[in-house]
Amino acid sequence: MTYQEKDQTDHFRHAADECMSVRKNAKKQGEAMKNRMISHTFRQSLYVLVLSSMVTMLGALVDGIIIGRLMGSAVMAAYGIALPATVLIAGIANVVSSGSQSLSSKALARGEKDTADAYLSSAVTGSLIFGAALGALMILLREPLCILMGAEGGKAKLLSDAASYLAGYAPAVPAILLTQTLSSYMHLENARKRAFAAALIGTVVNCAGDLVNTLFVHGGMVGMGLTTAISYYVMTAILLQQYRRPEHVLTISPQKSRLHLIGEFTVLGLPSADIQVCSTVRTVLLNRLLLTISTQIAVSAFSVRMSMYNLYGSVVIGFGLATLLVTSFYIGEENESSVREVLTAALRGGIFTMVVLSALVCIFTGPLVRMFAGDTEVFSMAVDSVRFFALSLPIFVVNSILSKYYQALGRHVLSHVMTILENLIYVCLLAFLLGRSFNVTGVWVSFIGTELLTLLTLLLIVWGKNGRFPRSIDDFMLLPADFGPRPEEQLQAECENRLQVEETMVRIWSFLKVRGADQKSASQVALCAEELMKNAVEQVERRGDGRHVQIRLMDKKKEWALCLRDDGKSFDPMRWLRDHEEEKERYGLRLVRLAADDIQHVYTLNMNQILIRIKKEETNGTDLQT
Repeated sequence: MTYQEKDQTDHFRHAADECMSVRKNAKKQGEAMKNRMISHTFRQSLYVLVLSSMVTMLGALVDGIIIGRLMGSAVMAAYGIALPATVLIAGIANVVSSGSQSLSSKALARGEKDTADAYLSSAVTGSLIFGAALGALMILLREPLCILMGAEGGKAKLLSDAASYLAGYAPAVPAILLTQTLSSYMHLENARKRAFAAALIGTVVNCAGDLVNTLFVHGGMVGMGLTTAISYYVMTAILLQQYRRPEHVLTISPQKSRLHLIGEFTVLGLPSADIQVCSTVRTVLLNRLLLTISTQIAVSAFSVRMSMYNLYGSVVIGFGLATLLVTSFYIGEENESSVREVLTAALRGGIFTMVVLSALVCIFTGPLVRMFAGDTEVFSMAVDSVRFFALSLPIFVVNSILSKYYQALGRHVLSHVMTILENLIYVCLLAFLLGRSFNVTGVWVSFIGTELLTLLTLLLIVWGKNGRFPRSIDDFMLLPADFGPRPEEQLQAECENRLQVEETMVRIWSFLKVRGADQKSASQVALCAEELMKNAVEQVERRGDGRHVQIRLMDKKKEWALCLRDDGKSFDPMRWLRDHEEEKERYGLRLVRLAADDIQHVYTLNMNQILIRIKKEETNGTDLQT
């Protein structure tokens, strides 16, 4: 045995001896830090995706306020008739955005940037082509659509106004699909400010256009739709500028578009469409029911409630979309503990937020409804509608988060069942039963009953699949039996300073010994782990732009997989080395480049991620145990 081999072997033994004394404390520290890092990532995603879901219905929200305040309850009723068509367009946009974004996120987690580029490019191409075709059909079939949605019989003015709105709104369809898709990708692009700027400027353009149309041009409902279309094209232009910047993560290229990829993300995103399709059918049916048991005033009140949903329902949808995005990332790398932590953070944050929001909406219902309803009769009925719906929000967010999680997991049937029951079958059944007995109030109450029945149904389904009543988050996760490496085949830790890097290295040496690593690959793994962790911590300490460094080491059949991520600013160590070949510094990183068989870096979700693969060698009795 050479001196160097003996020194390495002594280092292994020393590490193993010290491991027992620090392992328990390091594990506790690591778990606490991991919770903080994942919670931070989830919150960052949540802010962008709440905004993204608001962007989809932004035009409808602004139009609802202007129409309700300046054009009267009769025109507001016509707007309510046309609203299901706009909800349906939003549903299609959600299919494209949620499906493609989820698959791109999984691809990035695996280090497959080209695949992620192809999903984004296919989504953009599909949005343009399908959106243009759908917009043209909406213009041609606007009157039959409005009749289908409830504007029939002797309501000629109702039909005319609703059809006029759709005629102006239809040109916006390609831009709506693009805006929703690009907005959802902004967090993968680490461009939250651009998403906020697009939404803000789009809102200003829409508000200004609506006021000009109403007060000066007198363009009626056609003008209202057209100003919405203009605002979406402005937002699309702002979001596309991200891909002209040198620091963009993904690339849009028509040459990378593939038809089979469009089909792939459409299947994954379909549960998102279920919500809007079911909501469209539900709105049509409930509009008809309200006209039967009450008057046009009830339809106007329901339109106010739908417009309010665009305001605070977007927060619920944002929690669901953030769960879909972040769990997709960790499902892509088959990280069970991180998936559990994301789901826990989502449910805790969602319930707390919705309880607070529900209380605020109930307290300030009057001023909120007044933005949409100037008519006294509409105002009184709309207040009751909004308050009853607000009470359902805490349960609504739980159902939304779990449904999106099952969508990310690939349990499409379960996600479809939850969505259809919640957004169509239960609500319509309860509304027709309670509406006949308690009039309009019964329709409003049906939304609370719907959320309770949906959650109860999920409990029964999970109970049946697990063979026991669900008692914890683990029971609801429903992961496949072969999901990811077993606990003993992986090591996870986090560190914030150099002392914790030392403690983590002790755990890595011990893990390699227990797994029977050969000396060569063990030395390579340890070298890469230590140098990358030190480099990441140095960046955190020197630049003060991050707080956490996370490492995951996996023992796979033919290789060691080392994944390191931190929440600092973008820094690709291998690119830095390529750009500074002549400089004689950062010897550690140069050794990492020599030791690794494959190195992939991506900066997404506001995190640097480096994925390193090191092939194993035949041990022939020279592993660490020997």
